[in-house]
Amino acid sequence: MKKQSLFVAAMLFSIFCNAQTSDLQLISTSGQTTTQNQITMNWSVGEVVTSTFVNENNILTQGIQQGKLTVTDIAEPEQVDFTLLVYPNPVKTELMIETVKQGKTYELYDFNGTLKKKGDMKTNKVSIDMSDYASGTYILRINGTKTHKIIKGS
Repeated sequence: MKKQSLFVAAMLFSIFCNAQTSDLQLISTSGQTTTQNQITMNWSVGEVVTSTFVNENNILTQGIQQGKLTVTDIAEPEQVDFTLLVYPNPVKTELMIETVKQGKTYELYDFNGTLKKKGDMKTNKVSIDMSDYASGTYILRINGTKTHKIIKGS
């Protein structure tokens, strides 16, 4: 009797488990199938992550597109870590830049990305004449690493 009850319970359990399986479906915005050297890979955008495979040179996360990131340049700490004062902001006629270290460079861009002015900071204090520039938003970039949003008023 115990064997029959156990058998019936196992059968019900397997039926219940099979009833819970579902066909995986996905509605995605993009996807592609690629076949090369008898290997087929299907991918889609929007699929949840189900597993990740890693070997020495590759990482494959199923369902997620990943680019291989290669860092080619990192700013040296002395390029980033320096004290900087930029004033007044908003500016009307003259923008002042002060730094502790000499030898920095500056670039002033308008909001469209057009370079308006650039120069070397041969002293600790430099002024930029902005009286001829139109009112709007400008980006000041110091030494290629620090940026400041500058508002030019009328």
